[in-house]
Amino acid sequence: MEALCKEFQKIGFVASYMVGILDYHLLMKFDYEEDYLCVWCCGFWTIFGFGMQIIKWTLDFCLDSETPLALIWISLDQLPRHLFHKVVFFAIGRLVGEPLKIDISTTNGTRPSKAMVCIELDLLKPRIHLGRIVNSDKASGNLSKIGGGEIARDPSGNVAFGFVKFFGSGTNLQTKANALLHGTRFCYSHLIHWETIEMDSKALLDIVNQKSSIPWQLDEVI
Repeated sequence: MEALCKEFQKIGFVASYMVGILDYHLLMKFDYEEDYLCVWCCGFWTIFGFGMQIIKWTLDFCLDSETPLALIWISLDQLPRHLFHKVVFFAIGRLVGEPLKIDISTTNGTRPSKAMVCIELDLLKPRIHLGRIVNSDKASGNLSKIGGGEIARDPSGNVAFGFVKFFGSGTNLQTKANALLHGTRFCYSHLIHWETIEMDSKALLDIVNQKSSIPWQLDEVI
């Protein structure tokens, strides 16, 4: 145990911690959250040439059962710069699981194109299921500055998330298509499923259902 503790000291934990033996397993308890996250988010250690799997302690922890908890990293791409804040990252991350930390590049702001968030995922819990995605848009004339957004609600009617985004210049149909694309991409990348999508454009509906040909203006969207 003394040699093992010396190995742990090389990691450079900030605060004190406890190490004990539990049925051929090591039980570690930390006083500082960052030390705990350092270990848990590592996932796998090599000590004295032997692999050591990291398992989080829970109230229903059982040595004979595989843990249902897993760690994943999600990428939040092309977020507006004013939304680059840990509070925003964690709010989005909670749509998937329990957010734990962001990576160094996100913390330092050296990669403004995207943010990376580490999520603790319980594989036994059902994924978020949305009952409705409402498509909205704002455009005037045949060609103008366009912006749109969507509001996603769960089957009970509660708002799960929403967004408003500027899409540059285009037509009314381009606005609706871009808003639909942005919302469905967000759901797909964050493991969110939906039942229905509401829109007020029959033209776009026919295109999505392959009842109409795709206009050249929408080639890069649909």
